[in-house]
Amino acid sequence: MTAQRPLDALVGRAEPIRVLLIEDNAADAMVAQAAIERAAFGLAEVLRAASLAEALRVIGSADVHLVLLDLNVPDSRGLPTLERMRAAARCPIIVITAEDTPGMDETALEMGAFEILHKGRLSADAIARMLRLAEGQRKVQASLESAEHRYRQLIEIAPDAIFVHSDWRIVLVNPAMLRLFRARRAEQLLGHELLEFVAPQSRELVRERMRRVYEARQ
Repeated sequence: MTAQRPLDALVGRAEPIRVLLIEDNAADAMVAQAAIERAAFGLAEVLRAASLAEALRVIGSADVHLVLLDLNVPDSRGLPTLERMRAAARCPIIVITAEDTPGMDETALEMGAFEILHKGRLSADAIARMLRLAEGQRKVQASLESAEHRYRQLIEIAPDAIFVHSDWRIVLVNPAMLRLFRARRAEQLLGHELLEFVAPQSRELVRERMRRVYEARQ
């Protein structure tokens, strides 16, 4: 496997793949950035943050496709750094570390890290594999968002009343549903418990039928 493989996946992109590098050590950051640039042949944009707070600001304002995370930064140390970044990021997170603490790699993977890369073995080939991962993830996410958009469009134009619930509370309704209940705005229905719209004498029957549907799907 060579570092040139990412070029096939990244060429033709409207924008370069965006990598957030979270590293406060200037020398380590230069090594990691050089590996990224060699692997991507200039088709990756590297955003650098020297602290967790700075990284969270970047995640909140930019479309990041891959995170390279040093667990020990000035404002956060160890696995809590990963925990907070995992909660904020929608893309794969690669932990880069110089530590060899027993069990840390396994724990980080359980907490949502996609892979652990040790700084002494940080190579262009390893980064190349991560860039392919990020590009594949980006395509999957784009496909899911496109499918969700089409799904919402179908719901909007459907002549039948349709609603979506989460834990028995309504989270989405279509125009036909509004007309059925003579509601002017979706907010009049959203958040209400589903069974509020069922006749009291039928609520237990509906609840039981829904329970059977969920059990059949498991």
